Amino acid sequence: MSDVDTKAKRQNKNWPEALKREIVAATCQPGASVSVVARQYDVNANQVFSWRRRFRDAGEPSPMPSTPALVPVVITSEPEVDQAAAPVPTAPETIEIEVAGDHPRAHLARWSGVLQADAYGGYAQLYDGARTPGPILEAACWAHARRPFFALADIEASARRKAEGKVPAPISPLALEAVRRIDALFEIERGINGRSAEERLMVRRELSAPLVAALEAWKREERPKLSRGGDLAKAFDYMLKRWPAFTRFLDDGW
Repeated sequence: MSDVDTKAKRQNKNWPEALKREIVAATCQPGASVSVVARQYDVNANQVFSWRRRFRDAGEPSPMPSTPALVPVVITSEPEVDQAAAPVPTAPETIEIEVAGDHPRAHLARWSGVLQADAYGGYAQLYDGARTPGPILEAACWAHARRPFFALADIEASARRKAEGKVPAPISPLALEAVRRIDALFEIERGINGRSAEERLMVRRELSAPLVAALEAWKREERPKLSRGGDLAKAFDYMLKRWPAFTRFLDDGW
């Protein structure tokens, strides 16, 4: 049986509701990774994300850790009710916001800290140094940045298209290299899941920092060789234009 068939079988498996909740709860534990939990339960990671969204939309509580950390943000097109009365986030929690710049400001009006998010323009004013009660520091999302590289280097999808008699998408060697380098950082993070903030910070400085520096040097060397309007160039620029935000995790153990 091929890897594609195996993944499809896992995707279509009839999972009991209690087990779905157990898996989702496991992904909400401190230091947990959806991909790691998915492998532990032999379930497709995309399926786990769909369960998380379904439980969230149904209003079912998610057990989140109580230690200070980054605040993950979920963007939704649905408006919030009573934005001004939103509580001050003092611990990691999922904050749903409408896609408009005033809603992030309303939700986080009395909070400062490190915000892990994508490059949505509505967050820009949150990063203002003159903001009260204090600036919010942007921590860019590596998974989000990896996505376009993975799409350009998706060997499995290309093979699937070929098997279906379709023209396979070209695979970019540079995209493959970018994915390989980013995945090396992800592997380090998986190894320090569950450790103390002090231990994670030490490992990030010792192991991740040299890889990040090498990745930046490689990107800046290769970027001038790329077509300015191409998808690969856009993926490079997305990271290089926000490099300080992408390296912020190297100075934080959370």
